[in-house]
Amino acid sequence: MQALKPNTSYIINLRAKDNDNAYSDYATLTAKTKPPKPKVDPKLKRYLNMQYDYTRSNNTVKDNLTGLMWQDDSAVTNYTRNWQSAKNYCSNLNLAGQTDWRLPNIRELESITDHSRYNPSLHTAFQNVSSNWYWSSITYANNSSRAWIVDFYYGYSGNSVKNGSPRVRCVRSR
Repeated sequence: MQALKPNTSYIINLRAKDNDNAYSDYATLTAKTKPPKPKVDPKLKRYLNMQYDYTRSNNTVKDNLTGLMWQDDSAVTNYTRNWQSAKNYCSNLNLAGQTDWRLPNIRELESITDHSRYNPSLHTAFQNVSSNWYWSSITYANNSSRAWIVDFYYGYSGNSVKNGSPRVRCVRSR
């Protein structure tokens, strides 16, 4: 069979046989062009295809899909803080010549989990790793004395009291 030309109408003879009866009819078919593939936001590719694209430099990891730069020095594994102290720590961080660090929101923190791994559920581009809970900047909507956290053992999200002591991994937008 030859390929149909886009936006062209064809008349087709349809024939069918049922026991001893034969049927015949004509139908019109119009070949359509395929719609273009939708463009996928690169930030969503990770969620759709588990794609990662990281670059390490100066105790940081740059996420080339989201445009975020992540802290990756020994402090991310060695220290725990309460939520307010974590926010203050990030806003005062001076790392890799950058001073505009902040505590990541829950979606940003979840974006670096790698669910094909566990203990840690974090991409291998990150060298300073602790399979523990990490703070996000987002207050838990159901209880303002709690905030969202991410566990890098399995990659789960949860919440903790703000005076708890999860670890901190700061982020900045490039």
